[in-house]
Amino acid sequence: MVYKTEKLILNSVREIFHGPANDVLICEELKLHAGSYYTLLVIRDHTVAKRFLELLEKAKESGRKGKAEIFSSYGDLCVLFEYQQERPIEQFYIGRKYTVEEGEETCVKFLLECMSAQLPWPVLYLILTQKQIHIQKDGNVYFSYQLDLSELDEKKDERACAACAGNIIRNILEPCAGKNVQSYQLLQKKLDKGSYHYLIDLYKDVKLTTVSGRKVKVTDRIRGFVRRNQDRLFHLLLVLCVLLGMAALSMLAAQIIWGDIPFLRIFVNPFEVIGTQSLLQ
Repeated sequence: MVYKTEKLILNSVREIFHGPANDVLICEELKLHAGSYYTLLVIRDHTVAKRFLELLEKAKESGRKGKAEIFSSYGDLCVLFEYQQERPIEQFYIGRKYTVEEGEETCVKFLLECMSAQLPWPVLYLILTQKQIHIQKDGNVYFSYQLDLSELDEKKDERACAACAGNIIRNILEPCAGKNVQSYQLLQKKLDKGSYHYLIDLYKDVKLTTVSGRKVKVTDRIRGFVRRNQDRLFHLLLVLCVLLGMAALSMLAAQIIWGDIPFLRIFVNPFEVIGTQSLLQ
């Protein structure tokens, strides 16, 4: 199916989700930016569409403009976001392989994304609860918008988002930091008391209690280096194994053809003959 905005022509290439209120499609742009992809929410439920538009209007009044483009197509409300390849944080972030510093850095980047998204709070809450959080190879965090809008709740505010974000951070920190790290301890106490009303408060606590600047154990540095470069190290080991295998096959072939391995002759009486003079005479 083709969708048209004032500037773009979008061809649906994949359906991600089909729900009672909306569909989520991945679309390819055919006009201005050919080859670019977008995430398209097609809201079929008119009641949900009206509620969604009201949320956007309220967000604009408070200065939260958001990153979405709104248009109507085939009688449905369509919401367009830029598409990024999915790398769910729960699949690509393995806390036990990360140092405490790296875990806290990921949490800081996650909170910065929450604060800079400028989405209506109920929409941000859906992103957090529906696990639309992704992590790039360089550690940067980003959101996707493959949402089920039937769960949209206009009552969710910044406090609900801060509490949800706090729980996500706790899950990130616990495997790598344990319960003895200051940032984790402070987070645990405040979450249990429901003390976080604003994302900025959560950000300040994580930022101020990070272990950056402290002396890091050599083992942690080595572990972090191996984790960051594990793809390159694996490739290097693979190349070495291939070279060793080829060398072994060459030696085997030489043994079969000549009865010995010419290369090894340099280690057996290498100075028996110098020039035309034999040392054995």
